[in-house]
Amino acid sequence: CSSDLFKGIQMTNNNATNKKKVLMVQGLHEEGKKLLLERDDIEAVTIMSADENEIMEAAKDAHGVTVRTANITRKIIENSKNLQIVSRHGVGYDSIDVDALNDCGIPLAIAAHSNMISVAEHAMFMLLALSKNVFYYDKFARKADWTARWDIRAWDVANKNILIIGFGRIGSNSRFSSFLETTRHMCESDCPREVTYPSPMDCRIRRKC
Repeated sequence: CSSDLFKGIQMTNNNATNKKKVLMVQGLHEEGKKLLLERDDIEAVTIMSADENEIMEAAKDAHGVTVRTANITRKIIENSKNLQIVSRHGVGYDSIDVDALNDCGIPLAIAAHSNMISVAEHAMFMLLALSKNVFYYDKFARKADWTARWDIRAWDVANKNILIIGFGRIGSNSRFSSFLETTRHMCESDCPREVTYPSPMDCRIRRKC
């Protein structure tokens, strides 16, 4: 394991022997990849495999690792003698052995704000899909069969009680909150931070910490 704590990974020396190797496990968005490839002090390498042994072999001399969903295990981490940082594309890191990173003094970076709007909008979509029972009515609409119109299985979200479990970046997102402004909110959060609520909301926070 690398014994030194993260010190910013200085990358200012253009000498080829001092290049930092960044391993992109399962690829990287083209814009992100471009940022790495344009630098002459970084050697950017891509491996599309999620196999532990193949990642371990590719990461053995890497200074940084970016990863999508592949497991970064203790075996991989301890075999990467130069490793200084691991970066997840999203927020979740259940596929990363955090204990192993801590034991080796290696920090884990996440993209905290990268997809929170997408997830909030997906939650809106699922909520409406369930409340309007679109999966039931879709098959009738495709067949132009309107006999099901009298079998009402849809309901309005407005004026309903909604429990939001977790009131962090997604649950408190302004788009999501505005979408639910006609509902009464009951929120449960592990987050100790102060939250500013949009005025239409009547949200009661129940802390568990």
